Amino acid sequence: MKKALVLAFAAVMIFGAASFADMLSGSWSTQVCMDSVPIFTLFTSTLTVEYEVCNWVFGAALGFGFGGWETVSFTADGVLGAFGISSEIIFDPITAAFLSWDNTLSITLAGVEMDFDFYMDNTPFVLLSVGITGDVGLCTLGIEAMFGGDCSFDFLGVCFDFGFPFACVEWVDVEACFGCGTFEGICFSITGLQLSGIDWLIFDFEVCFDDGEFGKTFTFIPDLNLGAYDCITLYAELVTDGDVEFDGINVYGLEIYYEWNGVYFQSITSFEPGKNAALIGFAEYWEVICIGSVGDSCCGGGFDFEVCIYFDATSTWLFDWGLTEINLGFGIGSNFTVTASLQIDAGGLLLMCLGFDVSW
Repeated sequence: MKKALVLAFAAVMIFGAASFADMLSGSWSTQVCMDSVPIFTLFTSTLTVEYEVCNWVFGAALGFGFGGWETVSFTADGVLGAFGISSEIIFDPITAAFLSWDNTLSITLAGVEMDFDFYMDNTPFVLLSVGITGDVGLCTLGIEAMFGGDCSFDFLGVCFDFGFPFACVEWVDVEACFGCGTFEGICFSITGLQLSGIDWLIFDFEVCFDDGEFGKTFTFIPDLNLGAYDCITLYAELVTDGDVEFDGINVYGLEIYYEWNGVYFQSITSFEPGKNAALIGFAEYWEVICIGSVGDSCCGGGFDFEVCIYFDATSTWLFDWGLTEINLGFGIGSNFTVTASLQIDAGGLLLMCLGFDVSW
């Protein structure tokens, strides 16, 4: 019975929407990959359908893979009077089981926005959060309370957030949270702090206090302003001795990016192995150089490409070559694109993928 209900729901959302063809939109994306054996290593196909009626947008997303029909979700977004409503329900199509249901209700009155979020899954677990945000002159005030769990009245916690500009500081934010009978902590953060006489260094600063094992923590997020060199980005962090004294600035990465005539060039270099994954995308490679098309300006918009070459510090190949990745897209008409990708490393063909994207 449950399986029939899910299938009927999907049929109504997808095929029944054909009568609203002028308001129907969606996409279908499929990709198949194989390695050098050859063995199929990946198959994904996602169908999404949305149609709009009475200022509401109803959607369905179906995902298919090696296991057959693997994912399904239904969404609804719209306005009811002064309320904005968003809802998403997710099922497991293999067992026809309910997985989760997330609902958000928002309303703005006299410059004050109130959000109500109701979430439930099959554990069973229910979470209700209530948030209120508003502006008072140049300041902002936010409150969020959470309910669910084992506390009295199912109260989980509440957080207060207050933001305001202060003197030459762009933005100061204070957030305090209380849990089920406990004080969880308070954080003070500053955005856009500039050191006197050092115009090229701007950073965000946060200090937090709690009653747990950390007690007090500091976080520094620097941003180096290089003036006219807009195509160059330095990745850096402030180094401290664990207290408030500065030991210096650690520059751990460099990026160069430039666009011209519908083509872009990008080079990213990591100076620390521990930062490789965050900067390059792969932990084993320390540098990547890419060239590719930008938007629809290359080749009349019918062909998109991207070629990336990754370098490995342990490689014995010329220039420390480690991996080459090629991504291609061929536009056929205005709504259909054929995609292809290729990965080659020192061992030969690593991965080859073919697919297509359709939108309407």
